[in-house]
Amino acid sequence: MSSLQNDPSHFTILNLDPDHPGGGPFVVMQMASDPGDPGFRERCFLLSKEGTWLRLIDFLGDDKALLARFLFSDFGEIGVFLSSVSGPPRMDELVTSRDRSQQKLEEIASVGGLRSYLRELLASVPKRG
Repeated sequence: MSSLQNDPSHFTILNLDPDHPGGGPFVVMQMASDPGDPGFRERCFLLSKEGTWLRLIDFLGDDKALLARFLFSDFGEIGVFLSSVSGPPRMDELVTSRDRSQQKLEEIASVGGLRSYLRELLASVPKRG
């Protein structure tokens, strides 16, 4: 397992609304170990538009303002942004409690996985024109 990197070859781009004709919105993810984790456990991270990484478990909430920080509207926006990502990864400071994290993991499992969870959260955000 490799450590979290700012290397686009390690990123996964997830389309949250594949039924939309233009595609997107998208999130940029990476499966890696947390740079500060001596156990090198694999985690899922999301990349914000500010260039910071957030552990998925810390992201999971119903905060639409937070969601907006991680949504990219199209591949062009992702491409421009990724060309500016460099240097060592910077971590976002948001942290949730262990109880809240477990609750969210159970909620994700109950709706069929991460993509389904994010799509449901996205459905509560006003649609594009």
